[in-house]
Amino acid sequence: VENKASLGLPTALRMQINNDSSFDGMSNAGVIQLNAWQHVAATFSAGTLTFYVNGVESGVRVGVPTPLNSSAPIRIGGRATDIARNFEGGIDEVRIWDRALAAADIAAAMNRELSGSEVGLIAYYQLNEQSGQVVVDESVGEYHGRFGSTSQPDQNDPLWSSSTVSQSPVIGDVLF
Repeated sequence: VENKASLGLPTALRMQINNDSSFDGMSNAGVIQLNAWQHVAATFSAGTLTFYVNGVESGVRVGVPTPLNSSAPIRIGGRATDIARNFEGGIDEVRIWDRALAAADIAAAMNRELSGSEVGLIAYYQLNEQSGQVVVDESVGEYHGRFGSTSQPDQNDPLWSSSTVSQSPVIGDVLF
């Protein structure tokens, strides 16, 4: 989430890909409402990055470079090298697919839990554990993750929370 007015796009979604060239793409400005639960999604196909907020297309960027293959772990809500710039907000349900979902598919699935066996679902983190250092992948791939920066609890760990706002989130939402 980008909320720096100095970049000209406050309350926007941002996707950054660093490989042989650097790409920094933003959604439309003003699509994120701070302090509210929202469903966000991004798809990538044939050089086109599309952002969605609450099931509605919220920006398209073309000419996006294909990320290089990497064995580095995926970080959810954090940067690979700078823990001081981690996401500040709540995250509930992370879904990773091996294909770009159509807008209708995103809208149809955004408010429901998945079975974990959907075709093309690579990883599915419901984030319902409430404690511990293991993040369970509910997909058939079983790519379980580690919560935080080490295998033991430390001061860099995010906090488990059942809700960070008085209103319960719907499935797949992220709080900004």
